[in-house]
Amino acid sequence: MSKTTAQIASECQFVLDLEARWALACQEGTPEGDHRAEALESEIFAWWDDLASDVPAKAEAALYVLAKAEGEVAAHRAAKKALMAPLDARIRRATQAVDRIKRHILPTLIEVERQRTGERDVAIETALGRVRMQRAGSPALIGPSDPSEWPEQFTERRPMTSAAKAYFKKNPEEMAEAGFAWDMSETIRIYR
Repeated sequence: MSKTTAQIASECQFVLDLEARWALACQEGTPEGDHRAEALESEIFAWWDDLASDVPAKAEAALYVLAKAEGEVAAHRAAKKALMAPLDARIRRATQAVDRIKRHILPTLIEVERQRTGERDVAIETALGRVRMQRAGSPALIGPSDPSEWPEQFTERRPMTSAAKAYFKKNPEEMAEAGFAWDMSETIRIYR
């Protein structure tokens, strides 16, 4: 009677478990442990004899199941890819819409409102929420892209942006001469 690969795998695992129990029994060093080790050894040999019978047929069955499983994996991956492609395209389009609205449309509307009212700090109230521009944290320091153009006091091994930032906060009159400026970027804030 031929066995399934699941049965063969189960028997192999059982033999490995028996061998682990045999090794523990051998380590006990007691007469009971020695007796248990002998009994386990006999059982292990019996299982190995059973597994050794008709090895080519068992290997062929295992290879058949392996080929079938690999085919299923490839088919499922292809199906997943086919199913995910339209969803990925929808996600990409929605992400682009979010980006376009946050980076271009809402800031432009805020700027139009600033021009209309003549005020810098404006908020647009809607039924869905309030939109306003807000300065993003502390200003970023913009300096020459080539570190060799930086003043020597700010370059040991690499440009030291934090040291330059602290210095130019105290000495703003020297910024332009050294080729630096503050980036006062703003980000869109939506309150719902």
